[in-house]
Amino acid sequence: MIPKNKIKEFKKYLKGDFENNLFDSAISNLESYNSLTFNNFAYAMREMLRIVFHRLSPEEEIRKCSWYPDLKHPKDIITRRQRYKYAIQGGIGEFLLKQFRLDKSIERACTSLLDQIEVLNSFTHIQEHTYNLSIEDTRQRAIPMF
Repeated sequence: MIPKNKIKEFKKYLKGDFENNLFDSAISNLESYNSLTFNNFAYAMREMLRIVFHRLSPEEEIRKCSWYPDLKHPKDIITRRQRYKYAIQGGIGEFLLKQFRLDKSIERACTSLLDQIEVLNSFTHIQEHTYNLSIEDTRQRAIPMF
């Protein structure tokens, strides 16, 4: 269902057997259709992305960034948006990003990632409207994730 070249490209960002095996398992959920095909893919993919972004964006490194105080959560927890931002830009400051006109692109990328996670979340908690997607609906939802 997912083009092989997209899978290969995505796997470049994975590290170790656990991440690779989890990703392969998420993809294999799409290969045999049943009433929970997309739901199973969604929860496995959501967790795999969480694991990858935690690896790519350690809390102690995020807290060192000059941009962190401006995005600090009131309870001083690291948010998904902060993890995505760090994974994309690392410790590069906002001033430099604005000079190269990259600030809005990074913001859009973070928002897109958050939107995709929200879709995955909505299918992890099974409801009548998220259960038993057709094969076509499953394809339409899975392919844009890549």
